[in-house]
Amino acid sequence: MMLLSDLDIETCDQGRSSSGRFHGCTRVSCITIPLNDLSCEFRPNSEVKNTACGSPRIQQFWSHLMSRSDFAMSSAQPSTEVSKFDEFSLLIGKLDAKSGSLQTGSSAKASRTDRDVRYDFLPRMKSFNDKVAAITGAGSGIGRALALELARNHCSLALGDIDERTLAETTDLATRHSVRVTSCKVDVSDRAAIHAWADQVVSDHGKANLIFNNAGVAHAGTVEDTDYADYEWIMSINFWGVVYGTKAFLPHLKKSGAGHIVNLSSVFGLFAQPTMGSYNASKFAVRGFTESLRQELDLMNCGVSATCVHPGGIKTNIARAARFSGTMLDLSRNQKVSPGEAADRLLRTKPEKAAERILAGVRRNARRVLIGGDAYMLDMMQRLLPSSYQRLVTASVRLAR
Repeated sequence: MMLLSDLDIETCDQGRSSSGRFHGCTRVSCITIPLNDLSCEFRPNSEVKNTACGSPRIQQFWSHLMSRSDFAMSSAQPSTEVSKFDEFSLLIGKLDAKSGSLQTGSSAKASRTDRDVRYDFLPRMKSFNDKVAAITGAGSGIGRALALELARNHCSLALGDIDERTLAETTDLATRHSVRVTSCKVDVSDRAAIHAWADQVVSDHGKANLIFNNAGVAHAGTVEDTDYADYEWIMSINFWGVVYGTKAFLPHLKKSGAGHIVNLSSVFGLFAQPTMGSYNASKFAVRGFTESLRQELDLMNCGVSATCVHPGGIKTNIARAARFSGTMLDLSRNQKVSPGEAADRLLRTKPEKAAERILAGVRRNARRVLIGGDAYMLDMMQRLLPSSYQRLVTASVRLAR
């Protein structure tokens, strides 16, 4: 098998060059990577104009390279020799129009006529085959749907949940797809436990490629009625659980050479409403944390990326299991159904559809994934009316009384 690491390169440092081997990069010139089933891609830098990327000759080169059964992406980490340079030229070469052969190295350098194009190195996980994914909150809902969809894509699984009964059910369902599955009772609010679990996952599976920080809880109540203990409870799970999971797994993802962090926020991480202050605070925090993390990973070029997910109404147990405070409890006593059951009636999107959307987002290296028509609608309203949307919300609440 011919790996990309076997191709000749030329590293450049203020006009000086030296020979090396490809193991990673910050800047790359010329067309390099096909678009199917690889863990990364190269995208034109915004400072480059009038590139030759769309020329028939380049398209012919891509088609030829994609058809080669002996081509694979190297997942090796950047070597010390190469990473000390800011830029280098990758001499993949050109497709000989007559023979159809692929020229590389010095022969390509001598014959190439297309002008060099500069590219940024971007991680992209196009396939989950032979990857290892860790999922919190895997016992039900989106977590279970993610586990089963990944198993169908031949991805090994490390499943975590605080509910051992539902976790065992998900484990049994996932193992039917003939992939390796490990499970562990995990409290995401326990930092030491999450770090120990991350280490155990790598010990059991040999690596970790993905972490889905999916576990979450809900709370409703006015700011005045909500106890400090409820704020601490929801933040310990929804926010600190995401922080712990990210920091525990990130070193392992970097070592794997191809990693992705998926953090579950909510549509309420984009849009606020009354009586949801604690939940809004936790999900806005996840959004800010993940968007900052994504930018840091982009700057690192370490082979790891991050996506923030904003589900709308998903048919999960989170609404029924929510906590309610003060006036929300008084309201429930005067209603035929509880607030959780009423909220559950508004949840329309199936977890399986949410899982498909999330994994599609990972494949295209999306920064943000919205799930459900309500998520798109509320996101658009917040964009068009960034502050005045609040008047619409309060007016609708008054009309509903």
